[in-house]
Amino acid sequence: PYKKEEIEKILQIRMAEEKVDIEEDALEYLTQIGVEASLRYAVQLMAPAANIAAGRKRRKINKADIEEARKLFHDVRKSVEYLKEYEKMMLGE
Repeated sequence: PYKKEEIEKILQIRMAEEKVDIEEDALEYLTQIGVEASLRYAVQLMAPAANIAAGRKRRKINKADIEEARKLFHDVRKSVEYLKEYEKMMLGE
């Protein structure tokens, strides 16, 4: 697994490659998501967060944009948890 500093650096590189601007607190939040969930999930949230920011007439991603994207797209671990929970409900366990 990557260290927090490595995740932040990778996210900064990806942002630069994709020409996406992000506020400092939003980068910190996205980095924390990378630590808690996965780097892949954090990277995958960048595009929808950028689209949400653009829809709000902003070029820079803020924390609220990432939170909104996170509501729309769950990481694999969270999806598996939901499936297990609903499986029990459906099977009457």
